[in-house]
Amino acid sequence: MADKIKSASRKIESEFETPQLLSDVVYSLAQDEEKRKSCLSLLETAVRYICFMDLYQETGDEDYRGEYERHRTSLFAELDVEDQRKLKEVEDEILYSWNYWNLERSLKRRIQVGSHFSEQEAEDYILKKSGDAVLYGTIAGLHCDLPSGLIGVIHKRQALADLVDDVKDYEEDLESRQPNIMVLYFLNQGVSNYPNDFQHALEISKELGITEKIIRFGEKLCQTALDVKEINQIHLLKQGIEDKYHLLRRLLDNVQ
Repeated sequence: MADKIKSASRKIESEFETPQLLSDVVYSLAQDEEKRKSCLSLLETAVRYICFMDLYQETGDEDYRGEYERHRTSLFAELDVEDQRKLKEVEDEILYSWNYWNLERSLKRRIQVGSHFSEQEAEDYILKKSGDAVLYGTIAGLHCDLPSGLIGVIHKRQALADLVDDVKDYEEDLESRQPNIMVLYFLNQGVSNYPNDFQHALEISKELGITEKIIRFGEKLCQTALDVKEINQIHLLKQGIEDKYHLLRRLLDNVQ
């Protein structure tokens, strides 16, 4: 058990980019060093809580459940009663109202039988997949005076990152049977015999206008985030959003 948890923790630290994004946000907003340390510690605990919950939902492994419950208890113990209430409201919204893990399981079943997906369903999947960023943004708001509008910006930044990851991980997602934005768009076009090779998938995507649809979705995420005036307070957040959008375009359309 110990080795399994340590391995998962190392993977969270090395592969999950949200902590770095939030560190940039915290350092841009919090001038007091103690406040920075406190906020970053809470965010680190929150990331571990959500990631271990994700592992539990994927595997049903009770050891992962024990870890996510431990980190969640630790997170809430550091908050006063009012902040606990505010965070619980957000937690209820993204974990239970959005119900991402049940959505993911439903998508897997529908993909297996070649169901049709609407464009809205495909976009909704990405937005819910990145919903944990709303929880992290809320914590930053409680401790670092993050303007409320920037919580939505952090969410869109993570949604762009998830779009990029789906494109980059197309072959890996097919092998592991994970929902993928490109597969959802293929099924939307009635293509149930989609290719295993990414380059071939990209060729078909261009022919069917799928790459254009995904780029347009990414552009909408990018532009609505950049339209929030408070984003100019955090240069690294703004730059990160623009960089993710341009990376998405390079991956799909070879735009330099």
